[in-house]
Formats: sequence, C-alpha cells, structure tokens
Amino acid sequence: MLAAKPRFEKPKKSMMQLRVLFGIIGGFVGIVGLLILLFLFILRKSKAEREDRSVDISRESRPNIYASKPKIAYT
Repeated sequence: MLAAKPRFEKPKKSMMQLRVLFGIIGGFVGIVGLLILLFLFILRKSKAEREDRSVDISRESRPNIYASKPKIAYT
C-alpha cells in the first residue's frame, strides 16, 4: 500500500517566530500611528479654539457705559 501524504505540513518554527515578530512590529507601528493622528487632531482643534478666543478686549472696543447719552434732535 502507498502511504497517504498529509495535507498540511507543520510550519517551521523559524517561520512561526517570524510571523509573531511581524505581528508585534505591525501592532506597535499601528498604535504609534494612531497616537500621532490623535495628537495632530487635538493640536489642530486647540489651535482653532485659540483663534476663536482671540477677541479684541481693548478699551476702545468696549462700549463706554458712562458716556453721556446722545441728544435726540426733535424736528
């Protein structure tokens, strides 16, 4: 009788270690990429909020509540 060849061969140990190493490196790179994108998003949002707060609060821009009322001319 002829012996049947097994369908699936057990992967080599070095190949399995390489796959694990690539998985760890890929996960690390993915997490670092997400953190960088999150940082850039927060930085961009805070920059936009800072521009909104840059309102002129100088003395000339505020109305003077102690100024005399304008006189109304009756015709």
